[in-house]
Amino acid sequence: MKGLGLPALCLLALGVVPLASEETPGSAESAHVKSTEARNFSLTEVVLPGPLAQVEPFRSPSGGRSLILLVEPGEGSAAPRFIYELRFEDSARLSDLPVVLPPEADSLASVDLSGDGAPELLVGEWGRIFWITGEGKLEPALEGQDVDLKARARLAHDGSTPDSEDLLLGAVGRVGRFGLDAGEGQLRRLEEFRIPVAAKLQGDWLRMSSSLVSAVPSRDEPGQYTYLVGPEAVGDRRLRTLVLETDGELEGRVGERWSRLPSPETVQESLYAALDGEIVLLVTTVQADKRGIFEKEKLRVLRLSEDRSRAGETPILEVVSRTRNWYRPGLGVHDVNVDGYDDVVLVQPKGLGGGELVVEAFMGSGSGEFAKKARRTNLKVETELWSYGEDLNLDGHPDLVLVADEVLLVFLGVSDNETELVVGAEPAWRVPVGEIDDRLRVLDVQGDVRPEVLLIERRHTGGGTDEPEEGEGSDSPATGQERARGRLSLVALTDPRTD
Repeated sequence: MKGLGLPALCLLALGVVPLASEETPGSAESAHVKSTEARNFSLTEVVLPGPLAQVEPFRSPSGGRSLILLVEPGEGSAAPRFIYELRFEDSARLSDLPVVLPPEADSLASVDLSGDGAPELLVGEWGRIFWITGEGKLEPALEGQDVDLKARARLAHDGSTPDSEDLLLGAVGRVGRFGLDAGEGQLRRLEEFRIPVAAKLQGDWLRMSSSLVSAVPSRDEPGQYTYLVGPEAVGDRRLRTLVLETDGELEGRVGERWSRLPSPETVQESLYAALDGEIVLLVTTVQADKRGIFEKEKLRVLRLSEDRSRAGETPILEVVSRTRNWYRPGLGVHDVNVDGYDDVVLVQPKGLGGGELVVEAFMGSGSGEFAKKARRTNLKVETELWSYGEDLNLDGHPDLVLVADEVLLVFLGVSDNETELVVGAEPAWRVPVGEIDDRLRVLDVQGDVRPEVLLIERRHTGGGTDEPEEGEGSDSPATGQERARGRLSLVALTDPRTD
């Protein structure tokens, strides 16, 4: 588990942020954008002058969509970090935001704190959070020993965050919920929740940490979320989850929920999700009492029980996966066959070297039970970079996106209810994207309903050596050397015909 940050102060009035002036010195010289149009896709590639720290989707007051990029300075440079904005209008355009960032800025957040549909842009470094005014200035927002904007509530493993008017920030031993005070134009603490602290001795240091905060969206109320903390292992059989009851009381109430593993096990990965309207906990586990070298991970789907005995309920689904314990499988709840009932999907690298990817769906009945026979697609690809669940061809079925051998492949969900497959065996799109080994996200960047694929390489060293930039002397560390640069690729898909 990870130690999180604690917000401590209140916020000044938040204004609308018009991003990036049209003529910013150096923006065209220090980074470049390349666009490629093909028959069934378009590819926008951005190479930045330094490592890419974070990418945040943004919606302007006028409704325009863009990506905000937090970029570190080049290797050996003492310059501050800076922000670019990648806009999508008639064509992709890159410009830098005319604001001087604090030297240790490491996070961004776009949050509609005022509830007017126009998100505010926040910038964080350890111990402080700022917001960017309409004049392109930084104003202090929160400050404290444990403040960390990176400790926001998470929707999934891809780092996505809730689209909410509240800002939830975790810390060691507590979670704070903040909102905008319309009368005073300030951000104030709405609630504070006490959560457990784990202590672990590391050498001469005692490491204190608390679980991350997860957000599960409401199916019936858009913009509403259930916030949970956990799972916390209690022994080797029980898991505790805390539910944050956001009712407006300053001393926030916390409810306990319990789950029980079928045997002594250690949780490897976990995800909270809504299964037919009920929030459940999905975990992958390995044996706790003895661990085999080639042990395969187990999937458990657990109810969250309000149990006074704290015993917890045993799993409603138990599966031995095909994934060895050194790989990370993908967990999710999706309606695979669009029958109105949620299914559990497990994406699994298979084999000692991960030469195969297995997409397996356990079909739900709507009553908390699952069909005896699972659907399965076996793909002969080697990859650890994939995303399953978004609908890329807008037919209502979840699809699989992955990168293998420097090519983006999209496998469409199968609509035939008689099939045993989850996705098709052949890709509908093949897009050459080069070497990408960092992050893959699928989201509607341009606001046109169809999602795009976002590929992020934080530190890209390809492209040869650098010439000295303006202001660099001949003895600059970057001169004649490969410099680590950030690289971003956005793939927009248009026609699912195969090549």
